[in-house]
Amino acid sequence: MSKKFLKSSFFIIISVFIISCKTLPHENFKKAFLSENEELQWQKISEDFSIIDMRNPKNAETFLEFFSVKNTSKENPSFFLVKLNLENPSLKINIFPNEKQEIYTTLNVKKIAKKNSAKIAFNTTPFQIQNKLNFNSKAKPVGIIYANKNTISEPVEKYSALIFFKEQNGYSAEIIKNQNEIPKNIDSAAGGFFQILDEYKTIPYKEFFDTRTSIGISPNKKILFILAGKKLSYDNCAKLLKLCGAETAMEFDGGSSTHLVIQGKSIIKEFFHRNVPALITFEF
Repeated sequence: MSKKFLKSSFFIIISVFIISCKTLPHENFKKAFLSENEELQWQKISEDFSIIDMRNPKNAETFLEFFSVKNTSKENPSFFLVKLNLENPSLKINIFPNEKQEIYTTLNVKKIAKKNSAKIAFNTTPFQIQNKLNFNSKAKPVGIIYANKNTISEPVEKYSALIFFKEQNGYSAEIIKNQNEIPKNIDSAAGGFFQILDEYKTIPYKEFFDTRTSIGISPNKKILFILAGKKLSYDNCAKLLKLCGAETAMEFDGGSSTHLVIQGKSIIKEFFHRNVPALITFEF
């Protein structure tokens, strides 16, 4: 064989190898997470909720690439998605805090979830800490909290809110862009930061990557999508929730406040989970 032929053969083999390595994760991913019509395949936990676990950064990056969800963070994201059926007649939603005070003792989301035997729990409303040097200091929520037919914390116009209505079977939910526009006939409400998805359209914000807690609502208002993850922007969160089937979506408090608990386990691992004054639990 000539040196020229050997050299050409070598480059062909290397090229095939590189292409195979690049496309293989997508093929495996498609088999694992997609049906023939390329819809998301949720891992069913019970009749009432399902998950997509993307806590492995490599899997998360492949997920984003496959669905053309732009991510320009220097580090790969990792995230966890939950789909919850709100029509379950045995579903009970608890908003914390549920009694009005001047200042609130901060709570550990995992401990509250275990105490209430909650299947799902996560942090909600942003807050002002009383002592910034003490991570477990008392704090005051910033934004609407409505529980037990009472306004626990006053609304903030520029922030959005997740609201629930009690139905004959379970609940329905909506996202309100302006907390001052919350209707009077709600069952409960948890304030957050900004709305990021409205009628399937993403709302642009400055690109900033952090640990996030986000939620989305289906068009029929009966499915709640929960997203918690690291190295995500608002745009990433909006597109991921839209991909799940959400028509509207919003952000809750993020950063070190992010704490999603599923069946007693903290999902997004952090060196330290900050205690928070505001959270929500789902029991069924």
